[in-house]
Amino acid sequence: MVEEQERDSEHFIPFARQEEFFGIPTSIKEAFFGGAAGPGKSYALLMDPILRRLHEHPRFHGILFRESFREQEESLVFESQHLYRPLGATYSGKPTFAWKFPSGAVIRFGYLQRDEQVYQHDTAQYNYVAFDELTAFTRFRWMYLVHVRCRTTVPGLPAYARAASNPLGIGHAWVKERFIDPAPGGRRIIAEQMPDGTTVKRIFIPAKVTDNPLIMKENPEYINSLMLLPEAEKRSKLYGDWDAVAGQVFTEFRTQQMPDEPDNAIHVIKPFPIPEFWPVILAIDWGFDHPMWAGFFAISPIGRFYLCEEFTAKQVKIKIWGADLARRAHRYVNLKTPASLDRSAWGDRGDEKTLSQQIEEATLLPMERADSDRIGGKLLMHEYFRWKPRPVRFEPPTGYSKDTEDLIFRRRGEEASLRYRQYFDPEPPEENLPQFQVFDTCPEFIRAVIACVSDPKKPEDVLKFDGDDPYDGGRYGFKRVHRYFDESADAHKSLVRRDTVIEKLHATGDMTSFYQEMEKLEEDERTDAAPVRRYHSFRTRRSRRAAYRSQ
Repeated sequence: MVEEQERDSEHFIPFARQEEFFGIPTSIKEAFFGGAAGPGKSYALLMDPILRRLHEHPRFHGILFRESFREQEESLVFESQHLYRPLGATYSGKPTFAWKFPSGAVIRFGYLQRDEQVYQHDTAQYNYVAFDELTAFTRFRWMYLVHVRCRTTVPGLPAYARAASNPLGIGHAWVKERFIDPAPGGRRIIAEQMPDGTTVKRIFIPAKVTDNPLIMKENPEYINSLMLLPEAEKRSKLYGDWDAVAGQVFTEFRTQQMPDEPDNAIHVIKPFPIPEFWPVILAIDWGFDHPMWAGFFAISPIGRFYLCEEFTAKQVKIKIWGADLARRAHRYVNLKTPASLDRSAWGDRGDEKTLSQQIEEATLLPMERADSDRIGGKLLMHEYFRWKPRPVRFEPPTGYSKDTEDLIFRRRGEEASLRYRQYFDPEPPEENLPQFQVFDTCPEFIRAVIACVSDPKKPEDVLKFDGDDPYDGGRYGFKRVHRYFDESADAHKSLVRRDTVIEKLHATGDMTSFYQEMEKLEEDERTDAAPVRRYHSFRTRRSRRAAYRSQ
């Protein structure tokens, strides 16, 4: 194990993650390193061409970028003194900001605060382009300099680009989309077909502060300082969590497991077969120029529900996407109708039929107006995303009092006194948290939830944004599932019993016991479905009250 990293190039020994990064062949044009604070990202960018001995070639030309020159001076320029000077290189400041090596090779430092500054490099041809803190830059700056200005005509000299960064920043979304999303765990080559027919390869090598043994040995307090950061910044810099967004609404939403959190703190999971008897809810957010989105929510007997499938279409006629959605819907045996449809579909647009009528005809499914309460829907999503148990409820210092219960009974009735008594009953442990999870085959919903930020003018609501259609449709689905729970408590108990009977059959293989228990279950369901008398005699009420008070 490497114990420390020398600060000069002659004795430089890379850490394990750096060594992995240095081992990427230059045929992979784009490589991104890090994704968290502290793994030695800047050193990796400075040393990459040196370890490849490119500085020994007289025509080698490299450049490293930061957003501002001040950042350059305080980081890359400063650190390069220890690495390049021992190799015989000489540094010149303004206007070139470049190291010149004995061979004639040159490594420069540049900065880019605006997109148009890339054109200042139009006369240059770079063999090596590096961006430190890539999320501080726009996608345009990266793509232009890497794919227009990074090229070679000299045999033996490559043309390649490397970058490193923490999450967060103006470029967070595009860096995540380009390097993280295609292979969240990294270490997998992504091949992209370019407009000119060529194939460009890229790769992501993840690294965290714990991969830097020098910091772990000499500055262990660094991790403690990261732990004290605001939640989004802590998750991004300490764990390399690219789904942590500053100002994010659903900070409890987890796409990956965090090391310091319990096993149940996860929302995005691998798909599994949905049992036929599970109820399924369909929710739809209508759109044409903006994408339409539909989601199928499957409800399990234990009270957890899953977004198991999503469907989206843009600038497609209702007849076409409606037929496709119908085919998907008919795969679910226990689909509960009507489906919840965006209220705007009921508006009068001057056509012969409303959008809701057209959608009903195309899907062959009845529709109902979705509950469009934005704030209530957001709060409901928070509750179903919740994976932490509720705080222990407050109890009055006086504790339970029989005299208080009797007083409440006399003044407010039996129901109120019962609530008072139950308040002091031990709380059962919360199970099945979180109550909602989503299959990783629903990327549009996942992206939309992560992108939700608070509306500055209405902090209790989510700021509307392009691409929020899955969030709106998801909100309709959550509302409809919640209503289903409220309306079908008895049906839910039957589902739990049915699931238990089936699990017992799988465990024992006892078909006789299975049929007996299923027959008893169906008999109980028929009994429960019988009409209930809604009135009681005065004598019955008085007798029950007397019996209750004597307890």
